[in-house]
Amino acid sequence: MSYEVKVADYVPETQFISSNFLAKYIMLFEAPVSNSTHEVSESWPQLYNQFLRKFLFDRQGFIVQQDVTVQNANNNRFITTYIRDAAGNVTSSFDTKVSDSGKTNRREYEYDNRNNPFFKMGIDWQGDVSAHTFGPNNITKETVYNDNGGSLTTTYKYTYLANGYPDKVTITTDNGTTENLVFMY
Repeated sequence: MSYEVKVADYVPETQFISSNFLAKYIMLFEAPVSNSTHEVSESWPQLYNQFLRKFLFDRQGFIVQQDVTVQNANNNRFITTYIRDAAGNVTSSFDTKVSDSGKTNRREYEYDNRNNPFFKMGIDWQGDVSAHTFGPNNITKETVYNDNGGSLTTTYKYTYLANGYPDKVTITTDNGTTENLVFMY
């Protein structure tokens, strides 16, 4: 099975929009390797990058580890391990660059108690594979700690529809960046 996102070429200065759509990225879902391992090939033709993602699942079917190889000149490999709470939400994750195993980034997450519309879809509101799809509730705070002691916190403030799903989200980082998104269902 495959999934493809296509986009038109757009030049804001001239308001040009191409009549044809080009692949932004393509995901190919391979047949499961085992009950707990699935592979996804991901390519970004416009960036000349290809990724091979391997996912490991626990007995409840949740992703507990993601192994990513960037298939470029360096073949960089990263492993992300996810720690979950009893509800199935990722409370923290650890990113390790395999070629430099001493370099690890850590993320911590906080959640609301509302339904996550992207749970189990595998892709978030931007069409990316992310931790925003890995749990049943919506992330409200994400703090990234890098290996040199620095950190960056991002907060997500939602407005909700009558059915309990988010309608809009305001994303703010502690460096002052704010973005407002409206979900399209």
